[in-house]
Amino acid sequence: MIDIDSTENIRTVIVNMDSDKNTFDRYQINIDWTLQELTDYILKEKQLEPPYKLRNLTTQRLFVKEELDTKMRSYQDF
Repeated sequence: MIDIDSTENIRTVIVNMDSDKNTFDRYQINIDWTLQELTDYILKEKQLEPPYKLRNLTTQRLFVKEELDTKMRSYQDF
């Protein structure tokens, strides 16, 4: 467990799969990761095989391929 008060780079993300809309998992991640790194991390943690797409649960917007190299810090939600 990471003490999120001790670092400004750590955030908690909520992951919900389209296949199971009633289950939400929480992961502590580093906002200096790219969206691709986040995707890879979630797939590893959930033991899934690519390809998968990320959706912002707040806005319901899918992240597009061109954004995969963007650091999560660039997004207001983080």
